[in-house]
Amino acid sequence: MRRPKLVWTGLLFVLATVAVSAQEPPQRPTFRSGVDVIEVDVTVIDGDGRPIPDVDASEFTVRVDGDERRVVQAQFIWLRPPQESLPPPLESQQFFFTTNTEQRRGRLIVIAVDEESILFGEGRHVMRAAGDFVDQLTPLDRVALMALPTGQYIDFTSDLDRVREEVAGMAGRGSRVRRNLNMGLFEAYQISEYRDTDMQEVVTTRECGELLDRDFGCANRVFIEARSIVEEERFHALNTRRGLEAILRALSDYEGPKALVWIAGGLVLGREQAFLAEIEELAAASRTTVYALKVDAPQIDTSEQTSPPSPQEDDRMREAGLQAVTAIARGELMRAHYNPGPIFERLERELSGYYLLGVEARPEDRDEERRGIDVSVRREGARVRARREVSFAADTDVSVDESLARMLRSPVVTTDLPVRVATYAYRGADDGSVRVMVAAEVGGEVEIASDLTVAFALRDPEGTVVSTGKRSIAAALAVTPAGPVRRYTAPMMVGPGDYTLRIAVVDGAGQRGSVHHPFRAERRSNAPLAVGDLTLAERPSTPGEFQTPVEARVSSGWLLAYTELYADGSSTFDQARVVVEVADDESGPARASADAILGGSTDTPRRFVSAQVAVDHLPPGRYVARARVMRASDEVARLHRPFRITGSP
Repeated sequence: MRRPKLVWTGLLFVLATVAVSAQEPPQRPTFRSGVDVIEVDVTVIDGDGRPIPDVDASEFTVRVDGDERRVVQAQFIWLRPPQESLPPPLESQQFFFTTNTEQRRGRLIVIAVDEESILFGEGRHVMRAAGDFVDQLTPLDRVALMALPTGQYIDFTSDLDRVREEVAGMAGRGSRVRRNLNMGLFEAYQISEYRDTDMQEVVTTRECGELLDRDFGCANRVFIEARSIVEEERFHALNTRRGLEAILRALSDYEGPKALVWIAGGLVLGREQAFLAEIEELAAASRTTVYALKVDAPQIDTSEQTSPPSPQEDDRMREAGLQAVTAIARGELMRAHYNPGPIFERLERELSGYYLLGVEARPEDRDEERRGIDVSVRREGARVRARREVSFAADTDVSVDESLARMLRSPVVTTDLPVRVATYAYRGADDGSVRVMVAAEVGGEVEIASDLTVAFALRDPEGTVVSTGKRSIAAALAVTPAGPVRRYTAPMMVGPGDYTLRIAVVDGAGQRGSVHHPFRAERRSNAPLAVGDLTLAERPSTPGEFQTPVEARVSSGWLLAYTELYADGSSTFDQARVVVEVADDESGPARASADAILGGSTDTPRRFVSAQVAVDHLPPGRYVARARVMRASDEVARLHRPFRITGSP
């Protein structure tokens, strides 16, 4: 008997190593009702799968263990913004700094293809439609792809083209096992699991025929064959169960709702349905909705000499398992026939938004970890998707290190604490490396409790972690126009390339914040002079107090600009000069300017460039500083960076 190999142990790592940062808003709105509330995710759709965004709290009816509760608030959250409000492609944006308070949320979608449950070569039309579904997603969405049970995967990514190409090239890997007897799946379960002697006699008569009187072992062979079929299906069900559990456990680290799109040929549960309770609990804890798309097997197999004896009953058994899982995970079973395109179009619409309900809580609710919940809407034609249970278990045992690790793994940023980060790249050693200065600010409009613990993870475009670190920040608060903040700076050496820097922070009260900052580390080679990034800051009142800022804010009337020049030989600097200008925008006329000073040793191929520009005559507002690098009368490089004038000296 062929048994599928169990390979699910790696899936926790699969989803724990997400690759590309997503721009997200605050994950969960804060209810300000004056009463304790239970937060419940609910989807309300019309007959075509479109979210209904105007349902008032008074139209919801919520019962907890049969007892009706007041719905305090109902907030509809769009996950698919209008096309005109979508951000430009990542490669066209310039990230001078990134803040988690302005990052917008997309959808987190996992596509899991159970290849062994789909017959070899079948399902290509479904996979092509799945690729078209990925094409419909927005730049804010993040998609992960799993091939089960082989373990192939693509981590959460915004590279939708890559996911589309991969999923469109998939097909089934399963096969019908050649057997001595022609017995259907339904018949095998009736004989082996339910000891149906009438069914065993029917199959024995059909398969043994006139040999029945002479071959007294035929009935026994029928039973052994039935048991073999059942054992194989059990093994596949176990494999699938472990896979689903691993995915859902990994997704529980990521805040916000998720969708699992499970493409499969079926799942046979038989009597082994106890694991459904575990699936339901994990789906609720991870806020994951499971949708199953069933790929139909061909009713007629030309490679078989005889037709399957119970094709319809077999198909219903495979479908029933998928139906059971989606029913407990707030999802739906969808049957992918010859034209699955409309199914995926409906799914994309349904994932466009959801309601977060604030339901009145009572003291006795805390006595139990889970209670039954029922949600309905008094709106004609509206369909509601909600979970069957609500959890009251508090996740209070998570250590600071684990909390930091979860935030660094997650494609979703955390916004309890506002975090802003910027990076500045300069040429490193002669080995071709790049020296990157990281500047971060934590706080502002949110009060920080005691010291901070900060951790970071630097990832390359493939999602590989190339550098990590952790430290505590106990420095005094710095006063800024946005409010008091704690500042964090750190240098790092990296190779040239594109990176995503993830920073996570936790304060003494357990408040958390994280931010994802994409940047490019490059050794600019504008021969004969190369240049580093432009750093701007307010001129410090006391020499030596300069600290690299996230964004320069000037109120003293003086702007400090800094960069570096590089050349193959020191003589190249003889005719070099740098002019720093201040303008309303990148290409506007200069409203202030100053010549920079070139410092550093005359026998090295690097010069430190600094300039102080008087801006006391300019009103408060946003400006751009330009550094024009000249050699003789020729401009060989130009840098720019925005800054703010926040007040007059």
